Amino acid sequence: MIAIVLIGAAGLAKAATFELFVGSLQAWQTMPRGGELPVAATAVATEIANAAGWFLFPHRRGLIVCVAASFLFAVTTAYTIETVYAKPPDCLCFGPIKAFEAHQASLWRLTLRNGALLVCLLPGILCHCVRMAGRGVL
Repeated sequence: MIAIVLIGAAGLAKAATFELFVGSLQAWQTMPRGGELPVAATAVATEIANAAGWFLFPHRRGLIVCVAASFLFAVTTAYTIETVYAKPPDCLCFGPIKAFEAHQASLWRLTLRNGALLVCLLPGILCHCVRMAGRGVL
């Protein structure tokens, strides 16, 4: 649950300063020009929807955890590609909160942080897979 709340908080922080978030994506070298707004809107919507879904649809928490983990994996991969290709971007992961500024500039710190969030999500993913296997879905 902690990981879901943090993902939701990140989405709300980005939504509150949406123009800054879009601007930070414009500095990415690997971002296709014109793709900043759709990517930003999708990221914010995904993060907020994950957190809202956790509380509104408790019977779907397994699916929500899987979506959250997939999203974290995707953004961590994108950040890694940008860092290797160009330089560590300012992702404004939690909006312009200065406490996270140093962590955003380090690929290793961001990877460790997102890895810790993925570890927090892992029990939910495993429970979801076990339930699906019991139903003959997997």
